[in-house]
Amino acid sequence: MDNMADYLALALDGAPRDLFSPDEMARLNALGKKLPPGFGDFLFGFECRLGEGDPAVDLAMGTPQYNLCRDLIKGILEHHLFNVHARVNSVWEKLKTLIEGYLGNDPALSKCLENIILEFDRETAGDDHPVPGVFLGLRPYSRLAGNQLGDNATRRPVPRVTPGAAYRAMVRGLEIIGGNRLPGETRKTFRRIYRQLTPPAIILYAGAMLSRHTTAVRICTRHIDGTDIISFLKSTGWKGDYKTLAHVTGVWGDIFNHFILNIDVAADILPKVGVECYFHQKKQPNQEKRWKKLVEQLIAEGICAAGKGEGLLSFTARKHFFPTPVFEDDPNSPTRLPRHPLVMTRGLHHLKFIIEPEKPLSVKAYLWAGVKQLN
Repeated sequence: MDNMADYLALALDGAPRDLFSPDEMARLNALGKKLPPGFGDFLFGFECRLGEGDPAVDLAMGTPQYNLCRDLIKGILEHHLFNVHARVNSVWEKLKTLIEGYLGNDPALSKCLENIILEFDRETAGDDHPVPGVFLGLRPYSRLAGNQLGDNATRRPVPRVTPGAAYRAMVRGLEIIGGNRLPGETRKTFRRIYRQLTPPAIILYAGAMLSRHTTAVRICTRHIDGTDIISFLKSTGWKGDYKTLAHVTGVWGDIFNHFILNIDVAADILPKVGVECYFHQKKQPNQEKRWKKLVEQLIAEGICAAGKGEGLLSFTARKHFFPTPVFEDDPNSPTRLPRHPLVMTRGLHHLKFIIEPEKPLSVKAYLWAGVKQLN
């Protein structure tokens, strides 16, 4: 694989055209050619808008959880595509420093960060040196770690992290990737949110949305029940659209099993919020019948195009790919054996409802894919 475009082509082979139009496929291919192939060794994903007339697709990729694949991550940093971007664009240079800290150069980061996710928005993906949003996954628990693609051969205990250490690592990581000390008002808002998060609620991710030219930080909280989201936001002083939020948590709260709340933090909590909605174990439509009911309701409410809804229900796939057969030792040998077949799996991850001032309710689908070599 020469770049991420090779992995994307495998992952989206036969993908529903209502979700991935030819123009979006071409744009993703062009973006993938600028990105190191090493990211394809881990899970990656796509963010699809479900509304009518909005074909945009964003790309997300990152490091594996629990820092298991150090050599693979180092290979990404050493790849010429990564270093071309780092020489020209300061964000990529800071990203290299951040990942090196995660790998062990910075004990605070290596102990407290679980993974690092990059998100490439459609608007900037066409740039020669595309700037990603960078999301820091915080490690909140002590648990056993396994390979994301299902290889349980390598497992090790993960050290327990205190809330204070996680908070300091979050701030440090954001300041590395942002290149500046976080403003005092932003820190105060962080602390206010932390005070209102009662166990088991935690901050799962903190993101610097660099591609959107904003200094606001995205905070993703976990273990807040749908029925508690409104009371939590009221306790933080959020000034947003509670009516639409109540509709989301009321109507959709009865369908999903758990939620992740997205809030944008600057000097205060901004009015825009997102509510991510999940089924247990991220079951796919062939195992989880609620997907079909959900899609029908989204279409009926007018926030999901019918074709895209059908595309969601048919997106899940598992395929085997056999590379072009090669000769072994003797080029004249009549026996041609494929070397290193690949298996691709993809599926639905979650939905996110976006509540924004003076805009109608909208919804995005988050899809995952992985390509693994079979020896």
